[in-house]
Parts: sequence; structure tokens; C-alpha cells
Amino acid sequence: MTPDLRASLRSVTIEVGLKGAVTLVVADHDTAIALRSGSVPVLATPEMISMIEYCCIDATKDYMDEGETSVGAHVCVSHEKPTYVDEEYVVSC
Repeated sequence: MTPDLRASLRSVTIEVGLKGAVTLVVADHDTAIALRSGSVPVLATPEMISMIEYCCIDATKDYMDEGETSVGAHVCVSHEKPTYVDEEYVVSC
């Protein structure tokens, strides 16, 4: 980490219990086939993780200054069932 980056970091306190949700309808470009993470036309795990990260960024945006964002440190996910093209899914954080 560069000294300039280290100096620009700050700690942010986010309220316990903060929640968010994002809804998406799976498109062809969201599938395991399109993202080369599998061979079936279902929501790809990398896309699901991307939406989890987006949900967290969106939920915490009111705590961030201009140009700031949040970053993930650990991801542990599971699929409850396959989500096919044109089906809706919701990510909650």
C-alpha cells in the first residue's frame, strides 16, 4: 500500500443492523455460461457475488464521503436453488 493511499484511509462506523436489498432479473450475460464459470444457463456465482458487493455498497453509501466506497474482506455464499434466465432474484445484506 502506498503512503498516499494509507494516509487517505479512514475508519467508518456503520450502524448495527443496517440492511439493504437489490433485485435483478437474470439475463443471458449473467449466466455461468456467459461468465465461463460453468456450463449451465443459470445465475453465475461470480454475478451473485458481484450483486452482494453492490448491495453492500448501496446500503452503506450514506456513510461514505465523495469518492469513497466499501470493500469486501470475506465472502461465504451458498445457492438455495438455481435461478434461470428471466427469473428474478433478490440479494439482501
